[in-house]
Amino acid sequence: MATVRELLLAGELRQGERITEESVAASMQVGRHTVRAAFAELMSMGLLEHVPNRGARIPILDAERINDLWDYRLTLEAGAMRIIVERQHDLGSLEQRTQDLLDLPADAPPAEVASVHQRIHTSIIELSGVERLHEAYARCEAELLWVVSTVNDVYDARVLGEIHRELLASTRAGGQAAVDALTTDIEKGRAALLDSIRRSTMSRAPFMGVMPAHALPRGDHV
Repeated sequence: MATVRELLLAGELRQGERITEESVAASMQVGRHTVRAAFAELMSMGLLEHVPNRGARIPILDAERINDLWDYRLTLEAGAMRIIVERQHDLGSLEQRTQDLLDLPADAPPAEVASVHQRIHTSIIELSGVERLHEAYARCEAELLWVVSTVNDVYDARVLGEIHRELLASTRAGGQAAVDALTTDIEKGRAALLDSIRRSTMSRAPFMGVMPAHALPRGDHV
């Protein structure tokens, strides 16, 4: 499961591409039951989807999927931010993760930028101290990473660093300004993603073939 997930987040498996239990089991030299369990977990994370009579495929990213995912994350993150500012929680982890993003080189790989950026938003959930919020957010984290890794022309390390420097300053200031700054940040991301997929729709048709076995490295981690 880990290897397939890493390939997805690295953008090496294309949208709409079919992936079969047989090819993964043969390539990685593991049993079909292991692969089946891994597929089920990946589906629960939003990284694979079941196609009746055709097995599994990499999801196709569209406006409906982005809007649904972004509405979900906005509800959770804005709620967490309200708790943080109302209870005046320590912002140490948010400060460190924002600095991690600012420290990335301008030419950092998109997958690394996406991962470091996501840790900032995860820290907002964690800082709320509400376990159920954390559990709910965990259900969408892998899918969020997949989306931003797939549309990697949106996430620039320098631009994101400055945006989140401003977000940190607003969070320190507290009050409604912090919630508004976070909402603006999330909505800017949504708009950029929607614009990116609109621009790519006419130039990229979904690939509907079956993933070849050689696309996966041999090993014991599915």
